[in-house]
Amino acid sequence: MQPGQHYSMGGIDTDAEGATQLPGLYAAGECACVSVHGANRLGGNSLLETLIHGRRAGVAAAAVVPQIRPAGRTPNLVRAPAKDCERRVSDLIARSATETVGDLRARVPGVMDVSVQVFRSEAALSHAVSELRELRECCRAIRVHSSSLLFNVDLVRTLELFAMADIALAGAQGALARRESRGAHARTDHSDRDDEDWLKHTLAYRTEDGPRLDYRPVTMGRFPPQERMY
Repeated sequence: MQPGQHYSMGGIDTDAEGATQLPGLYAAGECACVSVHGANRLGGNSLLETLIHGRRAGVAAAAVVPQIRPAGRTPNLVRAPAKDCERRVSDLIARSATETVGDLRARVPGVMDVSVQVFRSEAALSHAVSELRELRECCRAIRVHSSSLLFNVDLVRTLELFAMADIALAGAQGALARRESRGAHARTDHSDRDDEDWLKHTLAYRTEDGPRLDYRPVTMGRFPPQERMY
């Protein structure tokens, strides 16, 4: 997630060629974060990431494909993740629990709209983090009504909810840690921009206990970042 971004911004950390930290995985466009838009994404910059970096990612990925060796005698490298996904889906469908996806799904945007808007405070963000952590725990007891493995919309909505909860918590936790105002991130309790401590990218890594935050220095180009004065 980029420094000081609203929770719908940010994306998968990539280099200029769209490569992620996972070898062979490339991302481009709205899902990626190439760092061309700083702390405030604009429509034109989104188009830049889609067209320019999308093409660069496609060319780079195509060049890597011939170098990839077949799994050969190690099919488990491919099959094990697929089995894990199958097991997860089976457990969800067979689970006898009390929570329903509809009730929990409505809580995520509710928390974000109230506590993680453009103007933020320590109290509101702390409340959001607490609420979202509680919601993630509730997700462990969610029940999928339909047991079908074909066109199971309830299952899809449940998996989407898990992703929504993780991403929302990462955004709220990153915003809580960033005690400054920058771009679309305006802290009412820290109204000044703080380049000495916070001129850096926020990275969020998923863990079972919630997001783990890390940071990466900003690569300065020809035009150093300037404070927005309007």
